[in-house]
Amino acid sequence: MRLRHVRALRRTRAARACGLLCAVVAGVAIAPAARATSCGRPDLLEALPHDKAKDVPSNATLVAHYEASAEHVDETVTLTMAGVEIDGTAAWDPTQGLLTFTPTSALAVGDYVLVWPTLRGLNNAAPGLGATVHFTVGSTEDEGAPTFDGLTGVTWDLERKKNDCTDSLENRFVFTLALAPADDDGGRDNLTLVVFQSSGSGVDGGSVSVLTTDMPAVGKSVDVKLSVGDATGHVCFEAIARDLTNRISEGGSHEVCVDTIAPPFFRGCAVAAGAERGDGAAALVFASLTVLVAGARRARRTRLT
Repeated sequence: MRLRHVRALRRTRAARACGLLCAVVAGVAIAPAARATSCGRPDLLEALPHDKAKDVPSNATLVAHYEASAEHVDETVTLTMAGVEIDGTAAWDPTQGLLTFTPTSALAVGDYVLVWPTLRGLNNAAPGLGATVHFTVGSTEDEGAPTFDGLTGVTWDLERKKNDCTDSLENRFVFTLALAPADDDGGRDNLTLVVFQSSGSGVDGGSVSVLTTDMPAVGKSVDVKLSVGDATGHVCFEAIARDLTNRISEGGSHEVCVDTIAPPFFRGCAVAAGAERGDGAAALVFASLTVLVAGARRARRTRLT
């Protein structure tokens, strides 16, 4: 009878500990990213100017960001005004997946239609998605570099999520980066944010570009998702802003860092399949609770002997 009582007590305490840990996980869970994965297809991700953008600078360089798998092989970028094609030069940057189009001369005030091509993939013959963008050019030029003091803070979470492309569960670190105010004489909405990982297990000499995206709205942060293998330990980030004339800010000198812990953080509490995300701070709570539970069990055994 005494042995059965001890076993029942242990099961109850383990269940309580598991319930507390899982409640912590639930408390920090967040919604998944809005944009669905392209599963390696060479799709266009973002384009600047945006569709229906107003007051675009007359000296703008037009930019499209494609998936890393995309390859540009002389596909044509077409820019027209009132049905007349505008001359310009296209350039491809495979390291960032950026296709730029620079008009031969300053753009006149008026409405334009820009057609970004569909590109093929490095290991996939099927074409991805292009885009057609409508925008209006204003009467001003972009004459100065953006003002942006870079990153102001970083926190991390662990995301365990089903990969829709491989159907398997994957662990990823999600870093939430706080941004300093940004502005530009060509319009803040026309800025691109480029984030670099400057330290961590996936960095081997020099910084690595990990995110290129539209500048988030004022007061908003941005998430960077990295594999556990690339971002365990002391991880640092830097960021710059780039405008439509390819001028960049000086914010890259401001580095933010955080220390991550590779999973698993604890054992004995099953986590449901699907998308689960735990706070980095919660990881330390997990470890502390595990130690406390183990200590309580040892103390109980000592009293019963």
